[in-house]
Amino acid sequence: MVKISNKRLLSLILSFFTMILTITGIINPAVKPFVPSEIIIDPQNVDMMTIIENGLSDYIIIKGVNASPSENNAANILQSYLEQISGVRLSAANDETNETNHEIIVGKTNREGKNYFIDRNKLGENGLIVRTVGEKLVIAGSELRGTLYGVYTFLEEILGCHWYTSSLTIIPKSEKVEIPAKISIEQIPAFEFRETDWISPQINGVSIACFTVY
Repeated sequence: MVKISNKRLLSLILSFFTMILTITGIINPAVKPFVPSEIIIDPQNVDMMTIIENGLSDYIIIKGVNASPSENNAANILQSYLEQISGVRLSAANDETNETNHEIIVGKTNREGKNYFIDRNKLGENGLIVRTVGEKLVIAGSELRGTLYGVYTFLEEILGCHWYTSSLTIIPKSEKVEIPAKISIEQIPAFEFRETDWISPQINGVSIACFTVY
């Protein structure tokens, strides 16, 4: 039988109760989460172009006729969040549709090579670009993950959406969705691994939040 000294036993008991009290929040009570202010773009100082206004839009989401599952998902996510922001659900079509001036191009399409080019070798599997080309908006990257990351980057850095925890999501509401007329974002993450293994990003074992180290 292993004998435990009274001092050691007391230390173990105190450690146990400290852990319990910490978990229950008595020692470290939960504080109100920090929520940064929304991204504010001053249209007086930046040329803007309007995507949605007064419940109407002449923009259409374009994806490739052979879009990968990830690219299809990216287009659907963009469509969903734009609707949550403005109440307007943009139409979506593949790149066999006749080209117009007002398109949000998601992923690899036959629109490339005319007025813009995506260097996917440079971007790798995780890199992305968000770029305006005339009155078009282009969100693209690899067919595996880059385009999807591009959509989230656009939603976060341009439209002010934020995903912090399973219970803290910020989606701004506005009848008018406008973006800078000149956007040129290129991101190539230094690390492939994006998810931190902590309790908040998980609901029933399903990841809901990702983080990137650049």
